[in-house]
Amino acid sequence: MEVQVTGNFKEYSDALKEYIAASRRTCREIIKQQARLLGQRLIKFTPPRTLSEGKKRVDADIRKVILGLDDTEAFEHPQAVLKNDNRFVKLFVKSRTVFGVIRELLKGSASEGEISSFHQPFRNREGDIVGRPLPDTVEAGPANKPEWKQVHKLTVRRDPLEAYIDSVQTRVGSAKGGWGASVEHLGGKLPAWIHRNTGAGSYVDRLNDDNPSFTLINNSPWAGNPDARRVVDNAVASRVQSMKAELARGLHEHVPFREVVGEAILEVLERVEP
Repeated sequence: MEVQVTGNFKEYSDALKEYIAASRRTCREIIKQQARLLGQRLIKFTPPRTLSEGKKRVDADIRKVILGLDDTEAFEHPQAVLKNDNRFVKLFVKSRTVFGVIRELLKGSASEGEISSFHQPFRNREGDIVGRPLPDTVEAGPANKPEWKQVHKLTVRRDPLEAYIDSVQTRVGSAKGGWGASVEHLGGKLPAWIHRNTGAGSYVDRLNDDNPSFTLINNSPWAGNPDARRVVDNAVASRVQSMKAELARGLHEHVPFREVVGEAILEVLERVEP
């Protein structure tokens, strides 16, 4: 199934035609330039703001549901938290408080693939963990023994967890990369972390047609986010203001108005494939 949302923005179209009429360059040249500038503005407005911010979000999200520990006795010689009750295994002691986990969630030999299999069901289509992380809960101890805290996370060795987080972080920038394919095609330059994700986007180049146009297509999972429409609207509105400001400053020598062939509308299209 494929869902498409196409926007023909009247205000943008009007500003673009005014811009073309005030320029000595051809309609095709202006549309190509403005398509690139719009693509760059879409990239700027699409999350995350920076690679560092995106990586931190991935790291924090994964750790909401998975705990990584250095090699400990918990993996090699698991001990029951409660006497005569093997359901819970002791993980570590911190500030004289015992932390434990249900035995089924202790996976000392878990591979990156197994960690991924556990992580994926918690993610929504944008890759975020759904809901708030489960906090450690205080459990009653046996008679004359202190209370203990139950950790509600898959518990694995630290090294495979760190390797899995690193692999997921390489996909940071896929939402921006959905616009990046268009920008690079039009001659724009991208940072490496966005460039490697340009496979998440495509375009329709009809700049050489009698009625020239260019369509930007974002195929990333983020395009299905309800927030995507707000980002597109804001980016388009921002470019309208930029074109109007350039004209107001007289950066383009005005020439007699010439009729623009066709609509010369720059389309923005998001394609979402669930």
